[in-house]
Amino acid sequence: MNTINEYFRIFDELEEGVYFMDPLRTITYWNKGAEQISGWSAKEVIGRSCRDNILVHVGENGKSLCADACPAVESFQKGQKMSARVYLHHKLGHRVPIQVTTLPFRDAKGQVIGVFELFSDRSIRRIDRETLHEYIKHSYIDEHTGLFNKRYFRLKMASIFLEMSEREYRIGIFGVTLNDLYDVRKSRGNASAAAYEQMIIGTLRSALNNDRAMLFSWQDNQVLALVPDSFNNAMMRSSIDIKNMMEQSFIMHGNEKKVPDIGLKWLFIDRETSVPELEELIETLFLPDSE
Repeated sequence: MNTINEYFRIFDELEEGVYFMDPLRTITYWNKGAEQISGWSAKEVIGRSCRDNILVHVGENGKSLCADACPAVESFQKGQKMSARVYLHHKLGHRVPIQVTTLPFRDAKGQVIGVFELFSDRSIRRIDRETLHEYIKHSYIDEHTGLFNKRYFRLKMASIFLEMSEREYRIGIFGVTLNDLYDVRKSRGNASAAAYEQMIIGTLRSALNNDRAMLFSWQDNQVLALVPDSFNNAMMRSSIDIKNMMEQSFIMHGNEKKVPDIGLKWLFIDRETSVPELEELIETLFLPDSE
């Protein structure tokens, strides 16, 4: 039977994230893969609880798992391997979709004395550098957010409307307003505002978890998400998931936990229209509810 230190040496070589926690849920081991996926270094994590503003897993519906649905705790209680698809809290604040496997570790008497959690990133991969360079060359990227800009949106929609003329095609569009971005910028500065913005963008991308979804920078505090081949019911479910995921995401400003404050509306397009007409519809996504 391998000792726990022998397992640590094996897991040190893995690209997947691995950590070990004791019966008090204190983390005592954290490998390089875990650092890479979560953004948290071993020095920052070891000796702390897994739910101490570190991973704080949530399920695919955006609900917290720490209280009664934590896979690691279930492994402790049942003495069994557990698996789940969850979202961890990245150090930068956004949520990262991961596949989790938890394995109980027993002493010589067969008592469970800890749990290993192995996790792998299942994020939709971003475009490669060569493609990104082409987008930048053609001025399709917003330099501030790193998202596609309106110029590329118009090109993409012209292509989609052409496809709509040939076959049945549906698109869903989310409009996300960062309600307090200006306040964060004013009170915390540009760097904190940029980090806050990227947290929201990262969580939005993870909540959608769709390799065909595209994010666009619309205005300074507005982000557009385009979801091709979507349906009304799917958009409704996604809107609930996005809201739940945002509620469980946060970034630390000193000792203050900053949770996203967003407005979220969506529309559904199932017929060919003009790009200017569509842009007028999109503007309604960012109107305050009172208007």
